[in-house]
Amino acid sequence: MKNKSFIFLSLSFALLIPFQGRLGYGIVFLAVLNLLSVACCASRLLARLLSLESLKNAVMAMTLVAAAVLLRQVMVLISPVIVLTIGLGFFLPAISSFFVGNIFLKPADSFIFEIKAVLKETLLFSVYALFFYVLSDIIAYGTITLPSSSGLFEIILFDKPGSLLFAGTFFATIPGRIVAVALSFFLYNKILDVMHKIKSEEKRDAQ
Repeated sequence: MKNKSFIFLSLSFALLIPFQGRLGYGIVFLAVLNLLSVACCASRLLARLLSLESLKNAVMAMTLVAAAVLLRQVMVLISPVIVLTIGLGFFLPAISSFFVGNIFLKPADSFIFEIKAVLKETLLFSVYALFFYVLSDIIAYGTITLPSSSGLFEIILFDKPGSLLFAGTFFATIPGRIVAVALSFFLYNKILDVMHKIKSEEKRDAQ
């Protein structure tokens, strides 16, 4: 449970804070994160097959960099504006997938099991992150955005009223996103604690 909390916190600071909290960018980040997580598992398998366990980290790093560069070039063909806007931040999911796949997940005999274990973490985070991006997009900008070939496609929901102006402006900044991540992380851990207590009580009742 502690590992899961640390995974969420590290991914949150890497992918939710540095850039504008727009859903359109978030969809790109999360898609890259999940694809690179699979590449991370594949690189671990490759290291084992080639008996390069001692060089596992180097193999993983080179694989992830190569995969990230390839995905970036594909994204350039799809939407060069988004790639230009994100810049070097496009490689943050590579760092995050290395962190998740190498530190928190133990090697398994089954390649499929490793992929399922990694994707379980990244997809769960993706649901949380999409919820964060949607709220940030609405509160800070009054829009819902989607990636498009010309950048972001905006669906304007409302012009920010005066009462929401300060809140919207604040959550559009990095300090605002740090506060939002901290609050959401606090609530997430509280929910985990409650669920853990419920499961413990159910086990005691069953005994």
